[in-house]
Amino acid sequence: MSDAAVCAGAEEVLERYAATVFAAAYAMVKNKEDAEDIAQEVFISYVKAKPAFESAEHEKAWLLRVTVNCCRTHLSAPWRRSGAIGSASTPPRWTRPCWTRT
Repeated sequence: MSDAAVCAGAEEVLERYAATVFAAAYAMVKNKEDAEDIAQEVFISYVKAKPAFESAEHEKAWLLRVTVNCCRTHLSAPWRRSGAIGSASTPPRWTRPCWTRT
């Protein structure tokens, strides 16, 4: 598969699942910026792995599993303080990250 095809496929996956991945990450880390970083890390992992899936459900499950794993890694980091600084009582609405805007 060519790099252009991989990028086109990744862009389609990003469009389809970005809000879901962000929401899952935010639910775990309770911080908008960290959730955006984790979502970016998940999609970078997707592009690097170039996985083949049997169905859309399998693809979504893979993305959510990687999201949960990235969140757990983030939350277990030794530098992480307990409690989120400035966390809002209502979660922020997902907006397209600046690195995907055209």
